[in-house]
Amino acid sequence: MLNYQDMFDYFKEREGLIHAFENIPEEEFTRNRGLSFDSIKDVFVHTLIVEDNWLHYRAAGLGEATHLKVEDFRSLQDIKRYISEVDAKTERFFNNAHDLKKKVKRVHSDGKEDMYPLGDVLARAKML
Repeated sequence: MLNYQDMFDYFKEREGLIHAFENIPEEEFTRNRGLSFDSIKDVFVHTLIVEDNWLHYRAAGLGEATHLKVEDFRSLQDIKRYISEVDAKTERFFNNAHDLKKKVKRVHSDGKEDMYPLGDVLARAKML
């Protein structure tokens, strides 16, 4: 059986990324690069929001999603603060996520609802 907590250990590498971000000029970190999310900052923040949404809202049953957007993060300090919050929630989540067959609901923008086993939600969050 997969150990999902081990799968998510790669998030510990965020410290190295933050260190790298601290060593590049802010204009490089925030420059529009024509990506699906404009800048390196926005791509990185998007991954945090995805983790927060899938693990702490959908899987934990706290609602559909956080209302945060990449634009809400103006500085590296904002990002570091959010990382601390998400990491703490992830740690609590894995301490309480015992039943991987538990059903998790997702409501789509058209109102359609789908139910997924928690194990599938974790696997999907890991891929994103």
